[in-house]
Amino acid sequence: MSFFESINDFLSLRVPKENPYTDYNQKYLQYSKKIGSEIAVSIIAYNRPDYFVKLLSSIEKNEKANSWPFFFFLDGGKNSTQDKLIQLIEKSKIKQKIIIRRKINYGCPINHVDSKRFLFDFCKFDKVITLEDDLILSKNYFRLLIELDKWANKKYSNIGCVQLDSNCQLSIQEKQKKLHLVQETTPRWRMLGYLMRKSVWNEIKGYLYKYETFIVPFLNQEHYQTILSKPSDGPTKLAFQTWILSLTKKYSRENTLSKFEKNIYPSSYLLKNWDGGSSSMNHDEMFSFFLFFTGYTRVQTVVNRLDHIGEEGISGFWYNCGCLDEFSDDRTLTNFEKSKGKQKLINKLSY
Repeated sequence: MSFFESINDFLSLRVPKENPYTDYNQKYLQYSKKIGSEIAVSIIAYNRPDYFVKLLSSIEKNEKANSWPFFFFLDGGKNSTQDKLIQLIEKSKIKQKIIIRRKINYGCPINHVDSKRFLFDFCKFDKVITLEDDLILSKNYFRLLIELDKWANKKYSNIGCVQLDSNCQLSIQEKQKKLHLVQETTPRWRMLGYLMRKSVWNEIKGYLYKYETFIVPFLNQEHYQTILSKPSDGPTKLAFQTWILSLTKKYSRENTLSKFEKNIYPSSYLLKNWDGGSSSMNHDEMFSFFLFFTGYTRVQTVVNRLDHIGEEGISGFWYNCGCLDEFSDDRTLTNFEKSKGKQKLINKLSY
């Protein structure tokens, strides 16, 4: 059955208002209060244990690995390596590890949205750090990410999320001079290893739950697997594009920013290039789109503190920022500064 033939299948379905696969374990209801932690780490994984073991190793080298709960959201399905991943998790030195074993392959978009619904809405965490299975973190990654979040939210009122991933091709000598510098993340640059606050999630989650409705009806149908990452390529394409276009047409940057206090992190980007079809519109791009749409800005360090090692994935595109270096200054760095230089725009999705 072709995608065009399956449009009638879609039209005959009752599209759910939200993800129907939310049968959460009640012991995690308000789990944040039960364990006395406002922060949780979410790790998304599917079937790449060779990458996954490297991520775990880098996490273990971070002091905060013993302070927070780590939730592992493992996709299922016929190509899943859940058993192998669980073995690696159980062998790791991470103290608080909770495994969420999916019965089917949610795919990155639903897994990312649902993991935050679970951690923010159900467990009631105030901050969530999101990782994927093909990352290597610097030794002070978590400490520095928390400090960047504190600095950014104290100085500006419209911070959507912070991350330590950037397209950094500097020499180690040049990096050393710019460890404290931050810059706006281009809307179409990937979201990896980022920290988001619940207050921000509450602003964008309604849109993301709508985004889910273009994917959820087909999760258990194998011939729809290609839209797990790209609804703009599937049988819901027309409805999806119509929705995105309707949002961009009524968007007003001035009205959107009026809800924030005076200290606004400026953005130089516009929504005019978002049409729901010119690019993949996968989970990273949709999270970024709705952050910008609601007035928030993504902030990243100029110097990368993680390495993206994945050479294959559902979207078939790989982008490695370059070598990951360790800096002793990251042990104590707390003050940052907005970079005055212009960054190179990332026009092509890097997934």
